[in-house]
Amino acid sequence: MNGWRFIRGWGGRRRFQVLLLSLLALIVLAPLMMPNEGGQRGHPFLLNLLSSGVLLSGLYSVSRSRGKLLVGALLFLPTAVTTWLELVPSVDVQDGDLIQYVDHATSAAFFVFLSYVILDRVFRSRQVTKDTLYGIACVYLLVSLVFQSLFMLIYVDYRAQLVAAAGDSGLAAALTSPFTNVTGPAALVWDDLLHFSFTALTTVGYGNVSPVHEYARVLADLESVFGVLFTTILVARLVALYRHEAEPADSA
Repeated sequence: MNGWRFIRGWGGRRRFQVLLLSLLALIVLAPLMMPNEGGQRGHPFLLNLLSSGVLLSGLYSVSRSRGKLLVGALLFLPTAVTTWLELVPSVDVQDGDLIQYVDHATSAAFFVFLSYVILDRVFRSRQVTKDTLYGIACVYLLVSLVFQSLFMLIYVDYRAQLVAAAGDSGLAAALTSPFTNVTGPAALVWDDLLHFSFTALTTVGYGNVSPVHEYARVLADLESVFGVLFTTILVARLVALYRHEAEPADSA
């Protein structure tokens, strides 16, 4: 019993730290598990394990409240199921597109929910702790995954249109990729759009991937604005918390 209490206490103080580590593992290792142009096969099973680790650690990070845990579980289940269904080889193209629609839509909703819960806790905090800083870092990375999931929705819709236009060469030729790279319309994979999401969020704008679809451009603009506002508001909040902590010491 004492051992279980110790584990719960240790984990309770490190919920955001566990989530942050799982996010960093996914972001750093995902490109190594994607197929490349040289013909190297990817490792989708390992990539899904990393994705599932992020989902589970995210659910664990909101498990202090039963209500939030319930909402998180309702968003977690379809995301986790569709993530693994994408590996089923017998699924045809149209069903596969539908699975990806659900996967990316529920992923975006789940990450938005996690970001909201963590930000709410950060802004309610009366002092700056390691947990506060871990939470801020988690939100920043989660937002990049939110927009990456939305970009993937746009791209999956484009691929579905290509499949529908397979028998009409004129219609297929009229369809263009919603994203371009330095060589023209781009065929992108998961980590390409994660890279693009980070360049938009940080306003770096390398230009190696650019949005041409109207919704993709709007999302990229919104992400850039959010990145600037997030940094400004969070810095102001942290300064206010530090000043609040310093005032009792100064008055003494």
